[in-house]
Amino acid sequence: MQPLLSAYATPTANVGSTLMAEWDDPIVETRQAIEESALPEQLLALVEGLQEALHSSRDAEGVIEVNGHAVEEPNGVIRLNHVCSGWDEDAEVRDPNVDGSIDLTATLQGGSIAPVVWGAFHGCRWKRALVNRRIEASYDGEIQAHFGESFYTDTVVRKREITFAVTGALLLGGTSFPIRRSFRIDLDGAGDILDGRLDVLIETEEQEHFVFFFRGGLLAAGIEDATGRFFCSLEERRCDKSSGSFFW
Repeated sequence: MQPLLSAYATPTANVGSTLMAEWDDPIVETRQAIEESALPEQLLALVEGLQEALHSSRDAEGVIEVNGHAVEEPNGVIRLNHVCSGWDEDAEVRDPNVDGSIDLTATLQGGSIAPVVWGAFHGCRWKRALVNRRIEASYDGEIQAHFGESFYTDTVVRKREITFAVTGALLLGGTSFPIRRSFRIDLDGAGDILDGRLDVLIETEEQEHFVFFFRGGLLAAGIEDATGRFFCSLEERRCDKSSGSFFW
């Protein structure tokens, strides 16, 4: 995922009216799909479950027991398979053929978990509780997540800046949303992605890129491009750069 991380660090596009007129709607649709579906939450819950399982396998000296053998600094690959929670809250048994599943891979390096976790969602279904409604969501496709650096069983991953790359199809309340995008979240200080930070990486047809960011939902929004950082109002269709304001 290094090329993606570099793209966030060094935007190359110079954003003006033309680019924003082209990308306004896709940016808003991406934000809505990510925030309303809480797709990152599905992966984070699995990673936290892995941390808990590894932590419970450690003895007082921090040595992990694997298949009955004590391993001080284990190295290897861990593959998880998870049956999703589904849409039927009354179902007594979860069926991967109905509710979908997730295959996830993580790497142990010297006892820590490597920063990249990846896998696939196979028609995974879950319900998402919003302020005044509950929606049925599902995702079918690939996913990668970069947690910045290696982490341990006691690391609070929700306080990390996490970069995602997804390629697949989201279903929200019966509406399909094809998605092929990278985004970055930071939940530190927020209990939900709706209140945290969301960065969306945009790659143009000219193979240039910029970052559109949201802070606290729609309370603050703006762009990081080749000229720097500046704020925008999607409602007013206006951005204020150091060189002047532009509209679209």
